Amino acid sequence: MTGVLFACAAGASFGAVNITMRRELARVADVNAGAAVITMLALVLVAAAALASGSDLDAGELWPFLLLGIFVPGLSQLLVVHAVQAAGASRAGVLFGMAPLFSALFAIIAFGEPLRWPLAAGTLLVVAGGTLVGATR
Repeated sequence: MTGVLFACAAGASFGAVNITMRRELARVADVNAGAAVITMLALVLVAAAALASGSDLDAGELWPFLLLGIFVPGLSQLLVVHAVQAAGASRAGVLFGMAPLFSALFAIIAFGEPLRWPLAAGTLLVVAGGTLVGATR
């Protein structure tokens, strides 16, 4: 039950981020600075959580994660902010909601994940829902 509550809180937070971001972009138009602030805040929170965990951290083992963190959340956050500014919070949110499609495709192509009917049906439903919402004006 705790997992379901966390999932609901994550979904609500994810939706609130787009709306809040759109509202703030109306006040401050510097998209790159906004993306940098969000990324740096995430870096500080993750670093604090890692230090608070009390586990033994070896700096030599952390560099791949730091490098990935620069590209994946860093660059993708910049694209997210640009998408919200250009398309609006709801349309951009729908595209972000299509992440399962890309995750499934990546898992099938890159990691040899078997294509089973529940995965295919869920992926098609996500794409269909995103297409319907995206087509509305």
